Amino acid sequence: MQVAKISSNLESHPTLILIIATLAVGPAAILVRFSLENDAALIAFYRVFIAGVLSVSIAKIAGEENILPRNTKEAGLILLAGLSLGFHFVLWFESLRYAPVAVSVLLVTTTPIWISVAALLFLGVPPTRNESISIGLVFIAISIMILQINQEAELVLDETLAFGGFLAISASWLVVVYFFIAKRMLRTRSLWGYFGLVNIFAALFLVAYLLLTSRKFTAANPSDYLIFLLLALGPSLIGHAGYNYSMKLVRPHEVGFAILGEPIIASVLAAIIFNEIPAISTWIGGSLLLTALYLVVIIDQDKTKVNSIQ
Repeated sequence: MQVAKISSNLESHPTLILIIATLAVGPAAILVRFSLENDAALIAFYRVFIAGVLSVSIAKIAGEENILPRNTKEAGLILLAGLSLGFHFVLWFESLRYAPVAVSVLLVTTTPIWISVAALLFLGVPPTRNESISIGLVFIAISIMILQINQEAELVLDETLAFGGFLAISASWLVVVYFFIAKRMLRTRSLWGYFGLVNIFAALFLVAYLLLTSRKFTAANPSDYLIFLLLALGPSLIGHAGYNYSMKLVRPHEVGFAILGEPIIASVLAAIIFNEIPAISTWIGGSLLLTALYLVVIIDQDKTKVNSIQ
């Protein structure tokens, strides 16, 4: 099939896949900002539902055979990945109500740092020297980014910004689960069938959440449905699927490096579209965050932690 041939050709160009994925994911925060008249869970639901249906359709067209889980263990992992993905979006989209795009996206891309923390807490694997430095830099960066200078030239905590930052970091923690399940599952499963199931399960979890909390299923404006479609086609179908696919072609730190492009793209677009120029504290904190991520995903080549989590 033509889809399978294209997929096979792309496998020989993993760097190109990462570049395309990063360019597709970059505008996600901007699209969400345009649709924030809606509940964050509603935006997340339409994104994962559309992405799930389209992905399963692609899997069928491509002739993928192992779409359904083959055993209860696989089903459990896919359910967990769907739960993590769905509520990752809910938390992150909600953070964009309270924090500037630059701050929210910088914090939501700190996943590589939390992988190191998770390895220590749950597996007893101590962080490397660079990871230890990076963890310290992240906490310093977060502190700088949520502090503001008032009229009396005093440093004060911006509670609204701090709440938005907390939501973004929580969303980042959920990506740790999502990415490691993807790396494990895609060793033996095809991309589109797996990705489609994860998104459909995420949609089912979000339907349950919307029903239990008596939230609306209709968009605030008819034009919002176009935004939901764009979120599914670009950031999900090209971006997230590209990252998932890359997990079986390259080392995890290379995917982590590509993800660093997202806050840069999002911040530039926010400055152009919303005139949202990052504050000095964001520039300083963001520089520290990017330095921390660089230490972990590029300079630190220790694979013990990754292998142990698999």
